[in-house]
Amino acid sequence: ESGSKKLMKIIGKKFDYSHGLNFVRNCKHNFKSIRTQACFVIGHPKEKFKDFILTFFYMIRLTLNGLDEIAVFIISPFSLASLWYFTLFCFTRSQKITQTLQAKLA
Repeated sequence: ESGSKKLMKIIGKKFDYSHGLNFVRNCKHNFKSIRTQACFVIGHPKEKFKDFILTFFYMIRLTLNGLDEIAVFIISPFSLASLWYFTLFCFTRSQKITQTLQAKLA
């Protein structure tokens, strides 16, 4: 879901990046009829630009190793899930900061 080990730890997923590359390479060379796909999720509230760049470069590495298809999704948390609450908190806080700044500038 991400090329960033830090972000994968935040979302609670373990992944061996070198295994992913080896898997794609082996499928391409040994099983030519198997098409490979990797799915990535971007837009996590704690994702930084550096995390996005790491994901982008991992996509490139996978492609250079024979990956057939990449799917990129924008994160959309389920209602009442912990990420939904976190996103709501960040959005509400951001709105309050914006309103305060607008009031001071008016």
